[in-house]
Amino acid sequence: MFFGNNNENMEYLFLEKLNDLPNNGLTILVSPSNQVVMSAASIKNEKNEKLHNILSSSTQLIPDKTQIFKIHFEQYIIYQTRNESYASNKPNEIYRGKGLIIFEKSTLLETYNEYINGFIVNAHFDSNEIRHYGIYTLDHIIDVISPKEPIIQKVEKLDID
Repeated sequence: MFFGNNNENMEYLFLEKLNDLPNNGLTILVSPSNQVVMSAASIKNEKNEKLHNILSSSTQLIPDKTQIFKIHFEQYIIYQTRNESYASNKPNEIYRGKGLIIFEKSTLLETYNEYINGFIVNAHFDSNEIRHYGIYTLDHIIDVISPKEPIIQKVEKLDID
């Protein structure tokens, strides 16, 4: 699991936990999705024929709680969480990956200096080190501007330590 991958298994993620830590660390727990075919019982009583036909060929996405991944940013400059239902990508953005996105060009990367003290950031970091990472989950989009690549590891349970 890494940012910029196109692994179909990580295309649909669920946010399990997000923890903003002391000293500007950030830990995010995600789980990949399992696809479950809609059961005949769940669609049997659907009276609307069109909806019945749609549901008959649909699959439900549920979190795979046997695979929890911890994404830990030792330091961030900015992070934001957006409601996935209302979020949009700009056509000029350039990125790689599904689920775990790394941006080469993004509106946030181009404008984050407007929201921070750029003199301090530029004194501590080379602008080439600063990256925009996106964690795209079902329901949440988390954008992180960070000078360091996050550490990603599989964990056994939902604890954030």
